[in-house]
Amino acid sequence: MLVVNICSGSEQLILLFTFALVKAQIWQLSSEFACMSNFLAEELLAGQAGYALATFQTCLDHVHSLNLA
Repeated sequence: MLVVNICSGSEQLILLFTFALVKAQIWQLSSEFACMSNFLAEELLAGQAGYALATFQTCLDHVHSLNLA
C-alpha cells in the first residue's frame, strides 16, 4: 500500500522557510522581523509583502517554540 503525504503549498512554504531560517543562523532574527514590520508601509500589508511578513512571523514563532539554544 502506497501512502502519500500531501501538503498544501503554504504548508510546504512554512517548512522550507523555517529550515532556511535555522540554517541561516541569523542571531538577531527577532530584531530583523521587528524592523521589517515597523517600517513596512500600511498599503503593502494587504499584498505580497504582507503575506511574506506573516509567513516570516509564523516561522519565527515556530523557531522560538523549538528552543534550539
